[in-house]
Amino acid sequence: MDSSTQEIRREKVFIPQNMTTKEISEKYNISQSSALTTRKRGWFIKNYARNQVIIDRENFEPMIAYSIANKVFSK
Repeated sequence: MDSSTQEIRREKVFIPQNMTTKEISEKYNISQSSALTTRKRGWFIKNYARNQVIIDRENFEPMIAYSIANKVFSK
């Protein structure tokens, strides 16, 4: 799968209670404030701030997609 069709999915990640804020921040690459909230809550949503793109290749019909795109473009 090349990078142009990479799927972005959100998932709930549970954090062990014994991890520090700094460890959470470094391991999951999130800010210190988010890591503090995550530590208090015990979980966070991965890729929450990014748009979610899920491609279902088996049910994709190009003609329907082009029709919808044409309607959106014409507006």
